[in-house]
Amino acid sequence: MAEKVKDLNRVATAAEKKRIADLGERAAEAKVEMLDARRRWQEELVEVADAKIELAMAKVELEKAKLAAAKNIMPSKDFKPENFTAEMDKKQREVDEEKGEADVKKQKLDERENAWRSLSAEYEQAQKGPTTPAPAAASVTK
Repeated sequence: MAEKVKDLNRVATAAEKKRIADLGERAAEAKVEMLDARRRWQEELVEVADAKIELAMAKVELEKAKLAAAKNIMPSKDFKPENFTAEMDKKQREVDEEKGEADVKKQKLDERENAWRSLSAEYEQAQKGPTTPAPAAASVTK
């Protein structure tokens, strides 16, 4: 409507309000992306914890196998303590892989969080309007 009337002040005000609204929308979308990245990172941390639990269980089984071998106990005919060592090494590699994936997701989270903070600060500044210096106080001389 302001364009039809050719009121440049109203056109400029409307354009500025639209720019601020678009900036707010981009900031909100950036926050959603950041929160999604945080959720993915936390899910990966759960996987790291699960892998660590499996590693701990493999260590327990290895120690039991070492104890059995030291006491010359053969729980089965194909009992070999080396198999338990290989299993523990495999679990350690899985933990390391999960940690690597978690680190990558944390890095993506940090990038998205920085983008959101930047857009959010820009939006808040735009909402406040242009900063004008306060008028200088008149000096009173006697």
